[in-house]
Amino acid sequence: MISLCDGMHTISTIESLLKEKFGLSQEDSEATVSGVIRKAIHAGAVELIGFPKKEAKRKIWDKILQVPCTLNAPKSVMWYITQKCNLRCQHCFLEGCPKASHEFSEEDAKRLMDELGRMGVLYLSLSGGEPFMRKDLFRLIEYASSYGMRVDIASNGTLIDKDMVKKIASSHVFQVQVSIDGLEKVHNSFRANNEAFKASAEAVRRMLDEGIMVTISHTVRKGLVGEAEKVIDWAVGMQCAGIKIIPFYPVGRGEKKAAQYVLTKEDIVQLHGMISEKRKLAPAGFEIYTEMDYLIPLKGLTEQSRFMFCPAGKETLAVFPDGTLYACPFLTTFPAGKWPEDTIENVWFHSPVLSMLRGITAAQVAGKCRECENRTICGGGCRAFAYYSGSAIDGSDPYCLVFAGK
Repeated sequence: MISLCDGMHTISTIESLLKEKFGLSQEDSEATVSGVIRKAIHAGAVELIGFPKKEAKRKIWDKILQVPCTLNAPKSVMWYITQKCNLRCQHCFLEGCPKASHEFSEEDAKRLMDELGRMGVLYLSLSGGEPFMRKDLFRLIEYASSYGMRVDIASNGTLIDKDMVKKIASSHVFQVQVSIDGLEKVHNSFRANNEAFKASAEAVRRMLDEGIMVTISHTVRKGLVGEAEKVIDWAVGMQCAGIKIIPFYPVGRGEKKAAQYVLTKEDIVQLHGMISEKRKLAPAGFEIYTEMDYLIPLKGLTEQSRFMFCPAGKETLAVFPDGTLYACPFLTTFPAGKWPEDTIENVWFHSPVLSMLRGITAAQVAGKCRECENRTICGGGCRAFAYYSGSAIDGSDPYCLVFAGK
């Protein structure tokens, strides 16, 4: 049954195959499939990527998906290994700068990775600040990969020269994500450096020429959805593997820019429509990823509707340069613990903040979410959006498209 969970088979197809192979009744087949897949979902082994159209099946899977569970380890850890940065970007939640001092020694960094490795973390993203400002970066990459973790690097790209590209190509880096926040003029203004775009674009080209997987990250701001579209087209033209669209959050240095950059509902509607159209036109293998996939069209559910819920504290954990642990890098008002005073394992299983976040489902979110037919897809939406809109952390997501026009 698990082998059929390959993204190519629907739940109904798996039920039919099971019924035929073992001579089960329809009722027994449905019960068996739901039982096994429920366990697999809660173990973090299976994810649902489509939504059943029939009302009866929606109700069954609604019950399964709304049951809070705790994985044995975070699937993905975002580790901001340094606060040092050669740029001074307007939106930086770490407020990175050249003289920042927050970071662990190489020895302590390896101790932290020992904990992540023993727990069985699958994905480790090394970011900053600017991670390439750490001289021991490649030793840390190799150490993490020895535990079988997939290691990605998130960078502004400006320090990736020819020699650095050779080091990346010979390392166990899975992919490098480079931030491009607009075409040249817009990007340079946002990154407060007139040479930033040229340097980052050259780094992308160098890495692609060496066969390194490169993805782009883009922070979309108020009134600049059109710029996000241009960056998607640019990334496609460069033959990158994909792009991640990130909404602007008023955190860290970005708090002072909230009025200028926080997205409006009109921006969100425009953004969602643009992403939907670009996905239809994107070449095979190019992924347009956003953590706002729960923002589904008002016309309702389709077989292509994507499951999306806030992964903060359920699948992800963020480690800041000073060891403070957060469920999400944008929920900095809610620290979950601090390493090495707390172990990663102890925080993951016993942090009151993580327990609170895991308990938030659409059934608990105040307002219309509780009765919404789409609650299984989004689980109530983004907790950071809810919190920064002036609502409580367990409030409704202000950017929900279902209620945008109501």
